[in-house]
Amino acid sequence: TRYEKAESDLALLQSKSTAEVSDINGRLSQARHELEIYRTRAQRTLSEKDKLISELRKLGSSGCIKSNYFICRNEKGTLTEECEDLRLKLESAYDQVADAERRVDAIKEEASKELKTIQIKLTDETARRLAAEDHCNAHAEELHAVREELSRQVGHLSERVRAREAELSRLRGQIAMGQSSSHHHHGIHDRITSLTSALVTKQASLEQVSKERNELRLELDQTKNKFREYMTQVQGRTISVNDTDDAKLQVPSFLLESPFDTSVTRRVKRAYSTLDAVSVRTGVFLRRYPLARIFFLCYVVRFIL
Repeated sequence: TRYEKAESDLALLQSKSTAEVSDINGRLSQARHELEIYRTRAQRTLSEKDKLISELRKLGSSGCIKSNYFICRNEKGTLTEECEDLRLKLESAYDQVADAERRVDAIKEEASKELKTIQIKLTDETARRLAAEDHCNAHAEELHAVREELSRQVGHLSERVRAREAELSRLRGQIAMGQSSSHHHHGIHDRITSLTSALVTKQASLEQVSKERNELRLELDQTKNKFREYMTQVQGRTISVNDTDDAKLQVPSFLLESPFDTSVTRRVKRAYSTLDAVSVRTGVFLRRYPLARIFFLCYVVRFIL
């Protein structure tokens, strides 16, 4: 991550700066050592020359004293120049050390600022990710509750439809056996008509509930897709999300085909999907065309009679 990369860069810069400072300190120590050696040699040479001058003075040889004096003065000048050179080198080494320390301080300050910025960004991204997860979990819980409520309503309506169908079957049996009178037969006809109307109404309600369930399922999938896209933007990765098939939206999740299903299970799921699609399309067709609904009711009544 960017945070770890910044830390590694900072450690690398610190190691380089430390190595550079160590090198400069080594050269500075070497220059100091050489300066001390030159000073010692100069002092020893001067002391020897002083002894020689004192001895020559005692001997009284003025010409020899002058020549030795000039030689000593030249050597003293040479040593003085060498000492000055060493002093300049020492000052240059001091300047290099100070410059290196300033650069190290600047690098440390810049790295510290960058590290603080990265930490702030990381904290913000973590907070945003947690908020998105909480939002997604809240939506998932709400959709789960709505789905359970819709499943309960669908089960209740299915039980009522089965009860109506059982009553219709019983009435058909009574009509076939001829156990009812003409007046009672007329009442049964009215009862069948009302039951058929109620059945159509319940079928429409069941279709509406199925439609709402599919819309909620689509909303849940869209919410999951948005969450995946957000997580992809935070982690810097690309996740390809497949488009949801409209036909699968009308089938429960446990009836969708899976690569682990057997051949019999797949045939049963396909048959259920086909029957579900036909029933939904028939209901939509009857709602859309009232005349066809009337013909269908007449056909059902005539078939029962």
